[in-house]
Order: sequence, then C-alpha cells, then structure tokens
Amino acid sequence: MKVRVEILRWDGGEQPTVVHTLSHESHSLPAVKATVESVIETVPLAEPPHGYRIITEGGTELYGWTRLG
Repeated sequence: MKVRVEILRWDGGEQPTVVHTLSHESHSLPAVKATVESVIETVPLAEPPHGYRIITEGGTELYGWTRLG
C-alpha cells in the first residue's frame, strides 16, 4: 500500500496547514503510523506539529491524529 502522510499545524483556521508531506509504502497501517510518529519525535521541525493524517493514493483518509493544546 502506498500512502501520503501530511504533518499538520492548526493556526487558528478551520483547516490545518500542511507543514510537511511524506510518501510511504508499507504492508500495514500500524507500520506507517509507527514510522510517522518516529519522524515527528526525532526530526527537528521549525514548529512542533499538531497532528498528521495518512491518505491513500485515491485521496481517502485512513487515519488522522491530533495533539492540540
């Protein structure tokens, strides 16, 4: 399965801002989630992300996660 991962920030708007996009290919959604969470925790970004979403090539959101507040 090939997916796109969008790392997100909410800056007061209704929709989040995509601060980084990754392409990932894996056999399982849990493996993709583990990879993304590792990237978020170890790669220094200009501002900490508020969440991410995993989207199929066809545009279907498979998973979304936020840590607002």
